[in-house]
Amino acid sequence: PVPTMAANSELAGVLPEYRGQGLATWLKLLGIRYAQSHGNLEIRAVNDSGNTALLALNANLGFKRRGAAIRFVKQVEEAL
Repeated sequence: PVPTMAANSELAGVLPEYRGQGLATWLKLLGIRYAQSHGNLEIRAVNDSGNTALLALNANLGFKRRGAAIRFVKQVEEAL
């Protein structure tokens, strides 16, 4: 396989009082344009599965779902 230059889009956040104004879309488009201008042929986005708004935004921008990563967390007591 030919190596692909790839960019990662891991986190996006908009304060609640500014949501619904297209800021996340603008930021994602800016990131896509930046990645393209630097020769990236693929952009990988990581989402929280509960963030349905960002999942929909990524789908609307043409991102395709691929395999998922599952994060495990274990709380342990502080060492004495």
